[in-house]
Amino acid sequence: MRLTTSPILRIAAVLALLQGSYMLADGAHFLTSGAYFGNGLGPWAALVARAGMTPLSSTMAWAFVAFGVLWLAAGVALALGRARYAVVVLAVATLWYAAFGTVLSVVIGFLALRAPRANAAVPDL
Repeated sequence: MRLTTSPILRIAAVLALLQGSYMLADGAHFLTSGAYFGNGLGPWAALVARAGMTPLSSTMAWAFVAFGVLWLAAGVALALGRARYAVVVLAVATLWYAAFGTVLSVVIGFLALRAPRANAAVPDL
């Protein structure tokens, strides 16, 4: 396995790793301390509450952990030049993580779609 030579995918991979690291750490922090990072909940909490879920719950913290792990895997996949369309689906699935997370998801999804395919013979999931 070789790292992609596409600078666009490399940037997307770094952003995906950043998003994943933060979501994983934030979810794990809530599970161990009962609080997320920062001085309160972000705009995502209102979206989650409107959907009928409790933002300050272990279920939501586990969702952060799961999305964090998925973003870390996406970052590795992008660095290897793989799974661009799966990353776009993940980006859409995390648009609820309002403000900074939404911006990162949109940018990562856009970059994943814009990157040229290095080898058309290799299937892209």
